[in-house]
Amino acid sequence: MANLNWTINNSAVVGAIHQWIDAEESSFLSDTVKRLGHKLTAQEAWDSLKTRHKDQGVIDQIMLFEELYSIQYERSTPYSDTTRRILDIVEKIYSQGMLTQDQLAVIFMTLATRLTLPEVCSFREQIQRNCGQAIHRRHAC
Repeated sequence: MANLNWTINNSAVVGAIHQWIDAEESSFLSDTVKRLGHKLTAQEAWDSLKTRHKDQGVIDQIMLFEELYSIQYERSTPYSDTTRRILDIVEKIYSQGMLTQDQLAVIFMTLATRLTLPEVCSFREQIQRNCGQAIHRRHAC
């Protein structure tokens, strides 16, 4: 009986995960099921999604830092709106977890290339085009 309860609860949690992710993430989990050869437990589904997004974190955070650097208070926009925008982006950065020293260094070295090393910016923009679309869908308001 306990095994049946666990199976029912696990299926409910996996179903809830699928309900709240987009089609791309759902396809990723389906591919994971095929690769492993068995249905995923809720823990396996969660861990797979976490691992998938862990690698995108630095790219995402570079884009968020760039967005932060582009924000300026302007007389034509209420200061409270600009402040809210800044706080929302900071929340997105910290919701991904604390940066390591190496990650923070990569972010700021990449940002520092904007004006002097256009080829690095071009490479970064190519990464953003390839990965950024999925990342921005996750952060859409």
